[in-house]
Amino acid sequence: MKSVSRTLLALGWLLIVVAPYYLLHRPFDAANVLGVASTLGDIAVVFLLLTLAAALGRRVLRAFSFETPLEALTIQIGVGYALLALIVFGLGMVGWIQPFVFWILVVGALGLLHRQVLDIARQARAIQLPRGARVERALAIFILINLGIAFVFALTPPTGWDGLQYHLILPKLALEQGRFATPPDNLSLNNPALVEMLFLAAMGLKSDTAAQLIHWTFLVLTVGAVLMFAARYFTWRIGWLAAAFLVAVPSILLVSTYAYNDAALMLYVTVALFWTLRAIETQRARDFVLAGILAGGALGGKYTALFAPLALGALVLFQNKMPTRRAFTQAFLLGVAALLTGGVWYVRNYFFVGNPIYPFVFGGLYWDAWRTAWYSRFGTSATRRALNLSCAPCGFSSRSCLGFGCSASRNPNCYGRRACSFPPFRFWRFFRQRAWNGWRKFRCRVFRRSALPRSSLRWR
Repeated sequence: MKSVSRTLLALGWLLIVVAPYYLLHRPFDAANVLGVASTLGDIAVVFLLLTLAAALGRRVLRAFSFETPLEALTIQIGVGYALLALIVFGLGMVGWIQPFVFWILVVGALGLLHRQVLDIARQARAIQLPRGARVERALAIFILINLGIAFVFALTPPTGWDGLQYHLILPKLALEQGRFATPPDNLSLNNPALVEMLFLAAMGLKSDTAAQLIHWTFLVLTVGAVLMFAARYFTWRIGWLAAAFLVAVPSILLVSTYAYNDAALMLYVTVALFWTLRAIETQRARDFVLAGILAGGALGGKYTALFAPLALGALVLFQNKMPTRRAFTQAFLLGVAALLTGGVWYVRNYFFVGNPIYPFVFGGLYWDAWRTAWYSRFGTSATRRALNLSCAPCGFSSRSCLGFGCSASRNPNCYGRRACSFPPFRFWRFFRQRAWNGWRKFRCRVFRRSALPRSSLRWR
């Protein structure tokens, strides 16, 4: 009771302090009211799509059993998002991309799935996240604060480079043309577009700000996936700590506020691994199919997600150290489900530009020898990353990192800055620093006379 009173007192004090500021600092005219209403409309549209995805997922996965409401809701929304993206893609292929069509389908689908919507509401209220210890409560508050900050930033106008370059351009072109057609000369428009279909639905219903909020919801779902993964295979405390580390990464938090697809990739890979491990435990064929569907969600987000079904298939195939006929069948089910879910975008590329993995390997529309030579230069893309990774061990022993340059360096990615956190490197820095100081004093004494003539000659 005391905590509630203190909370109400704090909120009342904030109201007393903040309200006069807005009363005195005018103007607050109709444009401000419309801006606030537009932002609330974006939030409402995302809530509708999120609810529809959860209802679709619950309807499709009604034959599956889940251990916790958090586990059920996270996986149902993930599957529902994938189904919603495929439905939007189908509408685009038949030329039905119109805002009024989206509104009719969303309202009608929510009406038809009203029972599932009520079940989802009860399921969400039943979620219980243990926060017994003070440390766990502190981590939960930290996670909520970071997600809240990201939420506010997601409400701002789009500024992310990739979003303005292709993530939002593909939905924009589809809305202008009313259908999907051969994309213009922009190779990124041919990337797998599962998340972009959700952006298209959000932009058709409201605006590109709603598209950014869609991507933010994937980060929230990823936090839920981390918690449920840890709760099943580790402990809740490890789950809170892992989720806190996740949202503490600045790049992840920032990217989640853009209309990108990286948070979606994190979600689908995490839940696909989670359900693959569960399928190995249950040995049920339908569980391997669901794991493949979740891996297909990752495959429909990025080309680089090809590792997900391959790695999960290998995990299933070698679950008993040596492949068996049963394990081969299970891996085959997982792979086929992943291809059927995520292969739609590769088939689209084959018919539109003549290459399923455009523009790699086989070239395709708009691609010529000059672009092949340009993208194959040394120092670009994978070649540059491989070179940096191969040179990474040298950074630990280089003078600039382990000597004195690391302490003065302002680069947070300096390998030496990371390495110096280990005790052996601390001793190494200490003794090397002392040796350097001694050498510097000796040099100043012995070469003091010759230093001035040399400097004068260099000046001349």
